[in-house]
Amino acid sequence: MGTLRLAVGEHPDDPEPAELIGQLTLKSREFTSLWSEHRVRAWDIATHRMRHPLVGPMDVAQ
Repeated sequence: MGTLRLAVGEHPDDPEPAELIGQLTLKSREFTSLWSEHRVRAWDIATHRMRHPLVGPMDVAQ
């Protein structure tokens, strides 16, 4: 839920997320309850160096 709120906040003028949230609010009491908590979560980005047996060394962003 926090990731959705963060994405909506990054694009406040986009009507599609607002429409989605409106539909979910009308159809789901659970969504409405969770949405009203106003949780926001920013995810950390981590990079891992791996060695794949066929591809060789590579960096994977998570």
